[in-house]
Amino acid sequence: MTHRSDDEIAFVVPGRLDQLTGGYLFDRRIVEGLRARGRAVRVIELSPQADGAPLAALAEDTKTVVDGLALADHAEVMVAQVRRLRLIAFVHGPLAQETGLSPGAAKRAAELESGLLSQVRGVLCPSRRTAAAVESYGISPERIAVVPPGTAKPTRPPGPRRSSVRALLCVANLVPRKGHELLVEALARVRDLDWSLSCVGSLERDPATARAVRRRVPPSFPARTPYADDADYRTRPGYPADQGYPADQGYPADPGYVPEQRGHEPTQPINVPRRRDGRRWE
Repeated sequence: MTHRSDDEIAFVVPGRLDQLTGGYLFDRRIVEGLRARGRAVRVIELSPQADGAPLAALAEDTKTVVDGLALADHAEVMVAQVRRLRLIAFVHGPLAQETGLSPGAAKRAAELESGLLSQVRGVLCPSRRTAAAVESYGISPERIAVVPPGTAKPTRPPGPRRSSVRALLCVANLVPRKGHELLVEALARVRDLDWSLSCVGSLERDPATARAVRRRVPPSFPARTPYADDADYRTRPGYPADQGYPADQGYPADPGYVPEQRGHEPTQPINVPRRRDGRRWE
């Protein structure tokens, strides 16, 4: 059966949709929300080696939302379909602001992204900050829509604090732009409060960062569960490349939510106790 373009929305992502990052979580929530409202959504997961066949199979004029990473990773495929499909880019954050890029690499990323965004029908952004970055590429504000992610409603109220120790929770994959090392260093200076920090996220996306964070933590400190139920506060460090989302993104109000409960990617906790002398962990 051939579907008309108005019957279906295509949502294109790089790799598997069930990956454990804030961006993929937001993508999934959008797909789930559209389906809950009766819209037919076809998810297209593009591997790094994917050709243009999945998009070529879509009916002409299909509304096609493309995650910004997929847009850049498959630039030639997207350009080939830009006149046939109604492409809408979903830019989580500017590629040129990715942590660790050299000035030359950042310039090339900005040129690639601005060139692609100038050709699509519209751009979705999760925040005003990201929208401003897209506007700096010369994209008209009339072609940009801001769609904040929001948070899930709590299923139960938070319980009382179980001890005098402030339990902090950081839910983020251990990659450079998330700022875990900066967070541990900053907390080590807090001398007048008892605190502990649980970092929950993938250790596999950037093993060097995971090792660097572990080097700052006492190796004998045990892991413990559950995390979210014990947390008094949730922390969100991050460098500029990670600030395209509002501060509450990725931290649903339900205190029972922990990302390791979803998806296929294993996560492990790193627990950081307070160092009472105020010095950083070496």
